[in-house]
Amino acid sequence: MMRMTLDLHCSHCGSNCFLLPMERGEGGEVQCSRCQAVRCSTLHLEKALMAVGQTTAYRRPGL
Repeated sequence: MMRMTLDLHCSHCGSNCFLLPMERGEGGEVQCSRCQAVRCSTLHLEKALMAVGQTTAYRRPGL
């Protein structure tokens, strides 16, 4: 698992640090690093980050 600070907050304890699985055997869920509550699946997080990346790419001024 990799510990990462995200712009999200745990609904149980309020932490913004999460554990993301790095290997197949670690499961597919993003967990709070403080209380281990499950925040979301890694697939949902990946889709959300890709969507944000696409919208911000269009907002950047051209060179």
